[in-house]
Amino acid sequence: CGEQLAELLEGRAEFSQAWQLRRKLLEGHREAYGEDSEESLSSMARLASVLAAAAVAGTTSTAAATNALQASAARQRQVLGVGHPAALEATLQLASFLTSR
Repeated sequence: CGEQLAELLEGRAEFSQAWQLRRKLLEGHREAYGEDSEESLSSMARLASVLAAAAVAGTTSTAAATNALQASAARQRQVLGVGHPAALEATLQLASFLTSR
């Protein structure tokens, strides 16, 4: 339910509300599953994606989005391994964002 609402907010470019909801979802995943669980790492990546979309829209700083994307990619590589599909996707998302700036 929370994921669907966050996706709806993102689709409507309501990035501030989407970010707040994604932040709460991340906190919930960390509490329920642990900081290094795939659920938490995936939630961290989605939170970074919201910041990237907000930066592209001009509603948040590029630095904030870059930092979030870098942290997500680094954490996924560290926990899951550099060859894991989620780690590769996070690294690709970071690279895509950086090259679009």
